[in-house]
Amino acid sequence: MKCEVCSINPAEKQCNQCGRRVCSKDYEVEKGICRICNEALCKLCNEHLAITTCPICARPICAYCSRQVTVAIRICRECYMEYNKPKVWPPPRLVKQAERVYKELSSLTLSFIHGSIRFKSRYKV
Repeated sequence: MKCEVCSINPAEKQCNQCGRRVCSKDYEVEKGICRICNEALCKLCNEHLAITTCPICARPICAYCSRQVTVAIRICRECYMEYNKPKVWPPPRLVKQAERVYKELSSLTLSFIHGSIRFKSRYKV
């Protein structure tokens, strides 16, 4: 039987991923897969077959290493992390929220120390 990749050499091995019978030249011994499957592997994990290509970095990616951003677009997890990273750290919204909480806790602590605990309407006793 001939190699299913090159059709020249006799088939000696079988790909663990797709089942093709291939020659030793077209077989990746370390991974146990044929050259075709090796080229179709996800470039992030090198374990699963790629289902799409990241439109930002152009790497083939699998379902596990990609994130769905729209109905039709998936991007790799690395580009997703970069894409979702806030431009300013910490985000101004988070700073305002932290300042508000700090102010509320400070006034509550001072009221407690002076013996006159007054809770705002949000805090019910």
